[in-house]
Amino acid sequence: MAGCAGSARTATDYRLKARNSAKAALSAVETSTLAARLVRERRAFSTYVSVVLDSAERDVTAVESTFSSIQPPGKSSDQLRSALGNVLNDAADTISSMRIASRRDARHDLLAAADKLPKLQSDLQHYSDLPA
Repeated sequence: MAGCAGSARTATDYRLKARNSAKAALSAVETSTLAARLVRERRAFSTYVSVVLDSAERDVTAVESTFSSIQPPGKSSDQLRSALGNVLNDAADTISSMRIASRRDARHDLLAAADKLPKLQSDLQHYSDLPA
C-alpha cells in the first residue's frame, strides 16, 4: 500500500496511484471471495473466516483511506477520485458486513453480503487496468 501514498503532481501520476490502490483493494476482495466460497461449501469454521475477513477489511480500509488522502492534481482527476473512491467504500462496507456476519455465525447474511463481490471485483479490475 505504500505505493499508493503521497502526492500526485500530474494526472498520469494520479492514475498510477489509483491503479495501485485498485490492485491492493482487489486483493482484499479476492480474499473475501475465497472466504465466502469456504463458507458456502461449509469447509471452514466461522472463527477462521472472521479472522480472514478482519484482515481483508483492514487492508481495504487502509487502501481507501490512503487513496482518499491523495490530492488530485487537477479537475480532470476529480471524476476518477470520486468513482474509485465510491468503489473502495463499497468494498470496505461489503467486507465489513461479511466480517460482522461471520462473527455472529450468520452464514446466510455473510453469503448475502458476498453477492456484491463479483461486481466489486469487476469494477476494481477496471481501475487496475488503467493506462499510465
